Amino acid sequence: DGGGGGWFRPLEGLAQRMGVTIYQAPAPPPVAPGSKVDFLEAMLQWHSGNSTGVDLVLREVQDAIVAEVTSFPVDKVARRESPSVAMHVPVPLLRASPNGEPSGVAEMAAAAVDARKKRPGVGGDAASSATQASTQTPGVGKEVTAADNERELFASFPAWRGWTQPSVALTLRAVLMTASALTAAAGMQQPMIEGGGDAKEELSRRRRRAPQILLPDALVHGGDGDGDGAVSEVGDVRAAFNALWPNAPYSFGTYGRDSVSSDESYYKGFGGGGEEKKKRNEKRLVIIVNVSAPGDEKAAESDGEGMVNAAETLLELGIPFVVLTLWQDNALARSVVAGGRAGRDAKEEKNQLRVLMEKRTRILLGRSVKRKEARDAVREAYSRAKKAPQGRGFVELEEALAEARAVGADAGEGEVMLEEIRAQAREAEESALAAALTAACLQVPVDVPGLKANLQRAKVVLQRYDAAVSAAAVSAAAAASAAGSTGAPASLDQILGGLVKKQQEPTFPELEAWCVGSAQATASEAAACAASIALAAPENATVVAPSSLVASCLAFDTKSLGRNRRVVSVTEAASDALTFEDGEDGVCVCIVFDPPAVGGFGGEDAALARTVAKAKAAGAPCVVAAVTLVGGGACERGGGTAGADAAGEAA
Repeated sequence: DGGGGGWFRPLEGLAQRMGVTIYQAPAPPPVAPGSKVDFLEAMLQWHSGNSTGVDLVLREVQDAIVAEVTSFPVDKVARRESPSVAMHVPVPLLRASPNGEPSGVAEMAAAAVDARKKRPGVGGDAASSATQASTQTPGVGKEVTAADNERELFASFPAWRGWTQPSVALTLRAVLMTASALTAAAGMQQPMIEGGGDAKEELSRRRRRAPQILLPDALVHGGDGDGDGAVSEVGDVRAAFNALWPNAPYSFGTYGRDSVSSDESYYKGFGGGGEEKKKRNEKRLVIIVNVSAPGDEKAAESDGEGMVNAAETLLELGIPFVVLTLWQDNALARSVVAGGRAGRDAKEEKNQLRVLMEKRTRILLGRSVKRKEARDAVREAYSRAKKAPQGRGFVELEEALAEARAVGADAGEGEVMLEEIRAQAREAEESALAAALTAACLQVPVDVPGLKANLQRAKVVLQRYDAAVSAAAVSAAAAASAAGSTGAPASLDQILGGLVKKQQEPTFPELEAWCVGSAQATASEAAACAASIALAAPENATVVAPSSLVASCLAFDTKSLGRNRRVVSVTEAASDALTFEDGEDGVCVCIVFDPPAVGGFGGEDAALARTVAKAKAAGAPCVVAAVTLVGGGACERGGGTAGADAAGEAA
């Protein structure tokens, strides 16, 4: 209508009073205010250069969709009265524009206007009005258009290897066209005007009534042929639809090899049981979008294993679905290449690609069905094994679980079931063995062969028990080792145990680095050296210890060494609460250890620097006494060994 649906507004009040619902096929927002095409169609017209070619391509895709939709009862599939199906829609490989990609929405809208001018029967007045409408400022009292979300649209638009930009746009539009066709065929119409309710609640209700579209979370391509394997393709299809149609009437989701996610609680309340009996006419339909390129092994396409996982999940939930396979139709290009060799025309090439695509889909969906059936067989075998855990029931469960693993089904649930039945079988075996031993011991005369057989069975049970205990001990030790390697603080018992193994006495943390192997003498000598320095300090001196612990030990928690000599830690000395006196009587003696504490306590060097600066600013003499560990061997009291003097000078 060219007015963006404005003629419906006078009917809203009438529709609300009469309770009338007006239906309209949903469509994305126009590319610009007053435009008759959406963003994807405008992208096609930009690359095509005329609207007639775009109309022909869209008509071809539309005819393929209609032929597929009318080939099965969509209404029965949505009500689970008919099994889920697969659709195959070819997407022609379109040529990109020689001018490159469009730079913005305004440029695309102008191209759409120019393409409309070239159509037969379109006059200048119509083109002029379209031009005027396409250049209006968006977002002021008007409907939402693609121009309002331009930056996100171009940023999230997918770029797939082996696909041109117009082919990607046509693929995305084919998804929406198929969703619209399935909605109509299933009787899940989308109301455009409905009486009552606010916009947010109405949008949620519309999405619950419409099909859900599951998009691949990533595409892969075959690499460069040098053995690099499948590579993830850039381009989030879900983000592209978010930007294209923010208020879409469809709920979206994504699927991959590991998960299936949904934006809405679409699957809630549609499983088996009484809920479904209350809503017999309720419909659900999930569209699994599968993008494929059968004619180009290096082109990007959906992950087949991810589609298998999505179909398998929906089969488990009992949700009807349609696998929509949009395959790249490059039959024309292939016929040109193959024409000189085999003489096949485009129609034969297209039929060959279709057969190849249908076979591939049949194999993938068959894999999903086999996995679902294998898990059902495991559950049935489990229900039978619960009644008879020993003998045939246990064997059947093992066989069913092995078949499930063979077809690639997730065997986690089956493993739990098998372990439970195995525990029940062992419990029953132990009870029977206990009863047999009791009966054999009470039997007169004693049945020696029978007793020996029962004892042999008992030995097997004891060996199995010992093996289980040993395995549990190994697992506990491994867990404890892993916990110890994560940096957890050691307990007091562990610390003392380590000291006992090293045959060391406890020392100051500042001197742990001085303990070499089992030698404690070096650390003890360093502590004694620090004490002698502190005791040799002059009257009125301030002795600065490297830590509060060393300061407390030197002064026995009195903070004084006598003769008006105070002992403080380096942190206290650096604080503003402590001052230094002028003159030689206020000398500052700073004791430091080199090497310092292992790991350090944080801030020692900075605190020492502030202390020295404070003493110099106050005019007090400052002495930094460094107790240093150097090489050169052991030193005697009367003199040093060879190299000790040089090492001291180097320190």
